[in-house]
Amino acid sequence: MKIFIDENVTHRFCPLLQAFDPHNDYSTIVETFGRGTKDPVWMRALSEVSGKVALLSYERNLLKDPACRGFFDVGNINLIYLRSAWIDIPIQEQMWMLLKSWPEVLRLLNENERSTLMVYLKGCRVRRA
Repeated sequence: MKIFIDENVTHRFCPLLQAFDPHNDYSTIVETFGRGTKDPVWMRALSEVSGKVALLSYERNLLKDPACRGFFDVGNINLIYLRSAWIDIPIQEQMWMLLKSWPEVLRLLNENERSTLMVYLKGCRVRRA
């Protein structure tokens, strides 16, 4: 699976998750598409990637943009949302919480038979949307 880290999430999560989970491929939206690339541009590119794709983001309203929603609906993009409260948590604690919950996130993504799935992380609790 190819997992992208959104521009609004710290880039430090990428090497952390890659070290923790060598079976999947992690990269940031910034390193792949450049800083400031508009959401519909990279959403289109993600929808065209073969295989399973996931995006880790704080941006819960991403799918309210009709252009982004269209690519989500026709693509194979799974969204992993970090609740907005994560922004106020120190980065070291965020990293610990993410690592603690990541096996459950991966389990849900791998068991998913639909083309898309939304997963929410609230603290260390993981739930499907």
